[in-house]
Amino acid sequence: MHTPQMDCEERCRVEVEQLHRFFQDWFKGTMPKTVETFDRFANVLAPSFELLSPIGRILKREGILIALRSGHGGQPHCQIWIENHRHRMTIGDLTLVTYEEWQQVGEERRGRLSSALLQAREDTPNGLQWLHVHETWLPTD
Repeated sequence: MHTPQMDCEERCRVEVEQLHRFFQDWFKGTMPKTVETFDRFANVLAPSFELLSPIGRILKREGILIALRSGHGGQPHCQIWIENHRHRMTIGDLTLVTYEEWQQVGEERRGRLSSALLQAREDTPNGLQWLHVHETWLPTD
C-alpha cells in the first residue's frame, strides 16, 4: 500500500514502473502463476479500462486479462523498462502521465510512447487505478 507522504507524481511514477516490472516478470515466468500474483495487475485496472494499441485497436479489460494470463512464461528472455516518465497534470483525483515503455526480446528492441489516465483509489498498492492507456510506436533507430 502507498505511504501518505508520497505525492501523486511520485505514486504515479512508482505505479508505472512496478506494473511494467510485473509484466516483465510475468512474461519471463520468474514469478508464480497464482491468482494472488496476477491480482496485482487485475486489481489496478478499472472495470471500464481500455487500451488503445499502437496499431489502433481498442482492447478492453477482460480481453487484456485473458491474454496476459495465458502469456505467463512465454517470453523468458524479455526485458521491459520505462524511460522519460512525465507527470502531465492532476485534476481532482485524475492524473495524466506519459512515459516510454521499451521492450527487448532477443535482438528485437521496440518502444512505445504511452499516455495513461490514472485515478486515485485507496485500496491499490500505490493508491491508483488505471482508466485508459494510449500507445504509439517509437522509432527504434
